[in-house]
Amino acid sequence: MKRFRMGQLYRYPRPAQVDVPEIDGLPNFYYVVSQPGSPSLQLEKGINSPSATRAPDGERLAVILLSSNEHKMGSAENPWHDTLSPDEGFARYFWR
Repeated sequence: MKRFRMGQLYRYPRPAQVDVPEIDGLPNFYYVVSQPGSPSLQLEKGINSPSATRAPDGERLAVILLSSNEHKMGSAENPWHDTLSPDEGFARYFWR
């Protein structure tokens, strides 16, 4: 079973490769999150929210993905500071 884990580093290859479990010693994001018959998940512009999924008790939002780059914080390109605290269930995310 494939599992996506918070706090784990993942390789995000270009172009997407869904059939390769590991790239450069890191788990491949596309491989881990791919599900046959489901739309591809991406981390393109910070926040990505896929379409709702049908479940026996109604539609659900299966996942919300937040992408942040610690190495760009405080730079001219990214002067803001995102705060991601998954253990507390908190995220402050700045969107330009």
